[in-house]
Amino acid sequence: MTGDARRWTLCLMAALFVLGATAGSAQSIKVLVDGQLLATSAPPREVGGRIMVGMRDIFERLGAEVKWDAAERRITAMRGPRTVVLWIGRNVAYVDEAMIGLDVPPMLIGGYTYVPVRFPSEALGANVGWLSATRTVMIDTSTMPPLDGGPPPGPGPGPGPTTPTSAQGCFLQLVAATPRVILTRNYETDTAETRILAGNAVFQRGDASAAVLPVVQPEALQKGDDVKLMLNAGGQVERVEARFQLSQITYHAAAANSLMADTGQLYHLAADVAITREGVGPITLADLGAGEKLLVRQNPVAATVWEITAPKGTPPPPPTTGPQIFMIGAEGYTKPLKQGETLIVKLQGSPGGTATFDIGTDAKGLKLTENPAGVYSGSYRVKRTDEIVDAPLVGHLTVGGQEAAVVQSEDPVSLDAVAPVIEEYVPARDAVL
Repeated sequence: MTGDARRWTLCLMAALFVLGATAGSAQSIKVLVDGQLLATSAPPREVGGRIMVGMRDIFERLGAEVKWDAAERRITAMRGPRTVVLWIGRNVAYVDEAMIGLDVPPMLIGGYTYVPVRFPSEALGANVGWLSATRTVMIDTSTMPPLDGGPPPGPGPGPGPTTPTSAQGCFLQLVAATPRVILTRNYETDTAETRILAGNAVFQRGDASAAVLPVVQPEALQKGDDVKLMLNAGGQVERVEARFQLSQITYHAAAANSLMADTGQLYHLAADVAITREGVGPITLADLGAGEKLLVRQNPVAATVWEITAPKGTPPPPPTTGPQIFMIGAEGYTKPLKQGETLIVKLQGSPGGTATFDIGTDAKGLKLTENPAGVYSGSYRVKRTDEIVDAPLVGHLTVGGQEAAVVQSEDPVSLDAVAPVIEEYVPARDAVL
């Protein structure tokens, strides 16, 4: 490996502490050796705050010959002139003639012998780094002494994993290392991912509706942008295409992690959504007033709001009309329902209230449950005696002791459970034709 590559390793290892932990503790652990995923017969584990890997998985990948003495429960690994000796359950090991203390001893788990990944790697001359954001161990073998005057060990036998040509995710952070690292979140797995940026990487950013994205400085990327990463043959990012979606809405209310517009549409907020008022600076949801015109920036793929901008000046006073119902309707209703079938009803209105619905004048006070905020849902199972034809759904909502104006559905429903009865034959059944 070149001197530039060695400098990359040191800079990246220094950057590990900058990223912080953004992935959940349940995220699986990955081990990369010179950028390639370590093939393992036993999955890596975390024990006592230390990452443990299969004994043969790590030693043999680093080019060492491994011997196991069952009677002594001893592991001996030899690579060139270097000999490493460990024992199951013992907190000491030997590197050649030097005794080394171990925080966590080798152990047997599920029939596999596990060793702490850092000790054998460094004992054989490799550098080890830990990227907490993605729970990834990164091992660089460029510092290992060559075997018989040859080059350091390369990738293991057999074809390695296919290098993708592109990747996509939600942008989180650029790490100012040399070279730089881009941190994103995978849409499907909801886990953080890191990739190295090529030295000549190009950055583009613009609205999701734009046909052509302008070239920008890296600092123009905003947390929450949808990014498409174009990769070179080495897996490094050579182009970043960032997109966002801007919308202007009229604010009505907010609850938990959602914001409601005056149209009844709900917007999901990122956990660390940035809210600012022009000329003031950062504010909170509580500082917004109903009726304000807001500019919201969303991730166009996940539809999550990452930034809200409120206009200058004092927000308008809250409306005096109290809570509102924006709509009520039957979900998936296309034809009259029969006995045993279920009518699904959904109402959208001011959050934090108690809601019910009526089916015309025949069924009243049927309960609706709020989930998520501002969306109330309920159901009605058609009974044998129901005979309701073209009846409107009527919504009722009470928030903080105030009742909203009653709203009816645009489309009526029919619940026709009573079988038709023949009352008269024309002509008469005994008529002579």
